[in-house]
Amino acid sequence: MSKQVKITRIILFFIYLLVVWGAYRFLWSGNYLWDELFFKPLLWLTPVLWLVTKLEGRKLISLGLVFTEPGGKILLGLGISFFILGEYLLALFLKSKQISFNPEQIQLYFWPFAFLSCVATGIVEEIVFRGYFMTRINEIIHSKLNSNIIAGLLFFLIHLPILIFDQSQG
Repeated sequence: MSKQVKITRIILFFIYLLVVWGAYRFLWSGNYLWDELFFKPLLWLTPVLWLVTKLEGRKLISLGLVFTEPGGKILLGLGISFFILGEYLLALFLKSKQISFNPEQIQLYFWPFAFLSCVATGIVEEIVFRGYFMTRINEIIHSKLNSNIIAGLLFFLIHLPILIFDQSQG
């Protein structure tokens, strides 16, 4: 497969994500937890699986789906997650000068559902951005640092529409 074909696939898949996910989030006012638990995996992973298995003729291991020494990786992931949560709460506080949390208004069934939603979001975004984009970009430019930077910029850009259009957050 030529370098131009690889670049074109990366760009087209990113445009697909930006348009389809951006439009979905902008036009649909569904439950955020359902969006992240069901619709994001459906809309993001289906094309990735098709691109990798059918178009590229590769195995899913090319996305980095390797399960060696999962314990340490899970702990590292949880640690980073708590750091990001703290960063998010700090941003909310700086933006609105308060963090409102009233556990009496949250039903007991919410917590496991919210946890599963967060795990699903993390897994889906890691597979797409680190597994697909970063590895494919690295195959083209042969620089882990630069491919990580480019994948990080794509990650930022995919979240930009919701940051601009969703004024209900915070």
